[in-house]
Amino acid sequence: MVETNEYGFVFVATGEEIYVDLAARAARTLKRHCPQYPIHLFTDKEMSDPVFDQVHVEKDRWFRAKIDALLESPFQRTVFLDADIHVVGDISDIFSLLDRFDIAVAHDQSRHRKSAHWHQNFTTAFPQFNTGVIGLKKTSESSAFLQQWKKQLSESGMKKDQPIFRELLWDSNLRIATLPPEYNLMHLALIDI
Repeated sequence: MVETNEYGFVFVATGEEIYVDLAARAARTLKRHCPQYPIHLFTDKEMSDPVFDQVHVEKDRWFRAKIDALLESPFQRTVFLDADIHVVGDISDIFSLLDRFDIAVAHDQSRHRKSAHWHQNFTTAFPQFNTGVIGLKKTSESSAFLQQWKKQLSESGMKKDQPIFRELLWDSNLRIATLPPEYNLMHLALIDI
């Protein structure tokens, strides 16, 4: 096992080779703005790219390997990023949120879809989160949350992880920091230019 560091970024790229290429491209944009932090890749491919400080290879990763990567992260405070992101500024301030909160995540920008529900039908004032950017402090509570998310997602057969993530957060005692939309921006109209 890798020696634990305090802060670091994690990407996951499994399946088709294009995802590894996307993760490397995304990591380069991250490195431009946050050069002082290590970047790890969790993948099912043997690969080497100097943008990654470490590559963790496991051949039998499941379709939501981000959960495993968060569980296996060597960092006390991890920021997981989807492989299709493009970092345009310093996002290391997410780590400072993790000094106070257990998890930091942005709302899904289409957060009130009917597909936002899993078992419970509760208030839309607690909308769905987008799991493409997740800051997580390693604690026994956050690890239990991730284990439960993995278990419920595996058993449900659902392809989207966000409805289960939302409901488990609702039922948890984790302290949640909601990131503003620019931390996981998909619609440019949300930028106040």
